[in-house]
Amino acid sequence: MMVIRSTRCSLSEATQIKRELLATVLAEYGRVVNHFINLWWGHGPPPPKKELLKEVIAVPGTWLSARLRKVAAREAIDMIRASRERDGRDAVKPVHKGKRMYVSSTIASLSPAKAGSEFDAWLHIAS
Repeated sequence: MMVIRSTRCSLSEATQIKRELLATVLAEYGRVVNHFINLWWGHGPPPPKKELLKEVIAVPGTWLSARLRKVAAREAIDMIRASRERDGRDAVKPVHKGKRMYVSSTIASLSPAKAGSEFDAWLHIAS
């Protein structure tokens, strides 16, 4: 089994509807990441990732699944830690701009395309 560490996806062949849907998901994901950053910034270290239980990742007013909220919380923790490690006492609160998403295999899968298809692979983001 080959492990894919990182991949980039091109949207050049995506339909306008799929681009709009992806932009909507990314915007909401960025909003949720920023919610977690605001929640944990300035209150000591963020919680350990293993403590991201249902009560912690409950975000009012979002339609993201619990899995996606947990990934967003993990990304917020990573952004906070990176900012503090990089800048120390002069650390500035990070802001997620909703342009990219670091996902794990719990919510996304990359499947090879069928033979003869014009696509290389299919990216599936689970809800």
